[in-house]
Amino acid sequence: AMELTFAPPHPDRLYLYDGADQSAPLMAMFSELPARPYTANTGDAPNPDGALTLYFVSDFSEMRAGFEAALSCVPLPTTRFLSSDVTICAGDSATLSVELTGTGPYRLEYTDGVNTFRLNNIAGPVYQWKVAPGVGSTTYQIRAFSDSEFPRGAILNPNQVIVTVTPAPTATGGVSAITICEGAPANIPISLSGTPPYTLVISDGVRDT
Repeated sequence: AMELTFAPPHPDRLYLYDGADQSAPLMAMFSELPARPYTANTGDAPNPDGALTLYFVSDFSEMRAGFEAALSCVPLPTTRFLSSDVTICAGDSATLSVELTGTGPYRLEYTDGVNTFRLNNIAGPVYQWKVAPGVGSTTYQIRAFSDSEFPRGAILNPNQVIVTVTPAPTATGGVSAITICEGAPANIPISLSGTPPYTLVISDGVRDT
């Protein structure tokens, strides 16, 4: 981004092109040069020339000391994920966190691959929120970002986080009733799902084993 400061104001025209000459896309045109600074946001993908062109036009209607512009580079606000890929159980939630630079409040837009979500008026420099996707792997990716001064900020890597949800383990089976002789063992079939090793608690109604 580039900030232009005009001194003094003029009733002339200034054209600002995003490139090395006047054939580049026009970013702004001032019919009366403003007294306040103007910020030209070239975004996170500047033109291949890496240049901006200022074209000044005067109507020669009056004589003044001249035209002067002070140019200074203004860093873009940035964001990136601080979270790492994570695996959780079904029914649990994962915490996503991002780092924010610039001037708040911020606006963040992200997607889960199907839906797009917007977080408005959030505070930095670190912001956290919870997500609870369904079973499987869900990729959360930052789509857009802005602060109070720039309509488009730079999205840095890592710009995505994968949340993997595994099904909750289950234990099924058993018998409704069984008759055995005193001292004889009883076989109770049980089916387990999930990731071994398992911990199983069995109760006889009096104590747990």
